[in-house]
Amino acid sequence: MTQAADYPAGLEEQVVLPDGTAVLLRPIREDDGPLLRDLFANMTPEDRRRRFFAPMRALSETTVWRLSHVDYRHDIALLALIEAAGTLLGVVRLASEGDNARAEFAIALRSDFKGHGLGWVLMERMIRIAAWLGLAELHGYVLRDNEPMLRIAREFGFAIDPDGGDAETVTVRRPIRPDEAGAL
Repeated sequence: MTQAADYPAGLEEQVVLPDGTAVLLRPIREDDGPLLRDLFANMTPEDRRRRFFAPMRALSETTVWRLSHVDYRHDIALLALIEAAGTLLGVVRLASEGDNARAEFAIALRSDFKGHGLGWVLMERMIRIAAWLGLAELHGYVLRDNEPMLRIAREFGFAIDPDGGDAETVTVRRPIRPDEAGAL
């Protein structure tokens, strides 16, 4: 297990989902590529399209490297794992923009683990991390037909801009308050 010197161990957290599943939330590490490949392999083609905006059969080595190598200040990803089994259930990612005031987010879940409340937990933690990082706004691009993601965005107070994006996507935006960092 490789951990960078600036690995934010304080973001590690054990949570119990509404269905009783115990999950470890932790920042991604450079050696998590196999977990990302397994997550991808356990997503339906439709869920892959909704996450990556294109049909994909596999993650390239370049993509795996890019997704697993973050600096924990401008880019961060939080994994949700069943630790004992070594199973990655989902991941939320933040990538801040040049001014470090705004960040884009994305969430991916194993297709066979939807409906357990994990997407909601990851969204809530993502907002806390954005506040911890001092971001002023989160935004994401969502496919117009991705109603589950749009529903979660609405539940968390994201404004949905139907004209922001392109023919297939909308932009969701939400301001972040410093007090939303909570107990990180």
